[in-house]
Amino acid sequence: MVNCIQLSTILTMLWTIAVVNAGYTDVMEQQYLKDFPTLIAQSYSMPLPDAVSQQCKQAGNATSPLPSVNITSSVDAAGLQSKCGSNSLCVINAGVTVTLNGNVNVAAILNYGTILWNDVTQTKAVQYLCSGYIVTQDNGLFNLSVQSDSKTAYIYIKDNGAAHYAVGSRVFGGFRQSATAARGYPRVEVTGRPMARTWSLLGTTTIVNDTTIRVIHNATAMGWRVGDRIAIAPTVPGSKGTAQSFFIKSINFNNITLAADDKLQTQGQINQVYLGQSQSVMKAEVMDLSRNVIITGDDFVQRPCGDSLCPCRSVSTVCTMGLHTIMNGNQTRYGGTYRIQNTRVEKCGQRGAVGRYCVHFHAVRDCPDCLAQGNAIEYSHHRG
Repeated sequence: MVNCIQLSTILTMLWTIAVVNAGYTDVMEQQYLKDFPTLIAQSYSMPLPDAVSQQCKQAGNATSPLPSVNITSSVDAAGLQSKCGSNSLCVINAGVTVTLNGNVNVAAILNYGTILWNDVTQTKAVQYLCSGYIVTQDNGLFNLSVQSDSKTAYIYIKDNGAAHYAVGSRVFGGFRQSATAARGYPRVEVTGRPMARTWSLLGTTTIVNDTTIRVIHNATAMGWRVGDRIAIAPTVPGSKGTAQSFFIKSINFNNITLAADDKLQTQGQINQVYLGQSQSVMKAEVMDLSRNVIITGDDFVQRPCGDSLCPCRSVSTVCTMGLHTIMNGNQTRYGGTYRIQNTRVEKCGQRGAVGRYCVHFHAVRDCPDCLAQGNAIEYSHHRG
């Protein structure tokens, strides 16, 4: 069976849209479509570095069908980019290793070999991999492990029209295409900077206009940093409150000073009472939503139903398409391994398309190594 999703992941699965608007059911499509511009305006995604935004954001449409380029010998990032360009499906053959020691921007990646990206291969503070989809198959391995305090890694999934035949469009993950053991088992591993804790509880009650909070754990010891974005869960009776988010302006042991903007220039102020009673367990959760490995992509788009990517249903005539991540085991006993830790996933989920979630273990059956832990999921249609 799949390893349990850790509590640290569950508590950091903050859906900004749902927090503000309480969510929508399938039969509320017309109201959802009417509210969509407001929902987007109220949602938050991490600001992109200029290089990522300029090279990857809304980078245009891939040709159909995509021309394929077979990578038959091991290459680094520059080699992969020069062979594939920005409008080809890069097919990384079995036995081939791609070392990501620089930025890559391609149309799509189908990985039967090995993709390596870690603190050694990434020599700069920011590095990105942009693609319409990135899918690992057979005995392929995708291994991203950037845990340095000083480095940020971006996987950027483009809305360029590229679609994998089994797991759809705007996808990062793996697919086991055959029950034959000889075809192997894909493995996808994504690991960011470890944190001792991704969430805590208020240590004292805060009131309106407070600019600091006190949590029950030492914020520095938890691995929280100045500039991190945090959210405080509401404690208003009857689930009538809303979460509030801030940036950390300063840390003094358990005390956190709040900022209202990511430049840390404007003081952040509490707008409701958040309980932190020491005599009971009635305490608001405080969650750190910042990570140094970020899976993001182009903005959500509305897509009329009527094809395999967005089938029509009685309650859904339009799909809202973001990115999604998945290990699709294809109903085999050992369907592949997906491990995602200390990673931020945003702009994710595909409303109206079945099985397209932010973090999805699909039909992997017996997978003792599968793991989702310490992740932050925000600006999404699904919680995991």
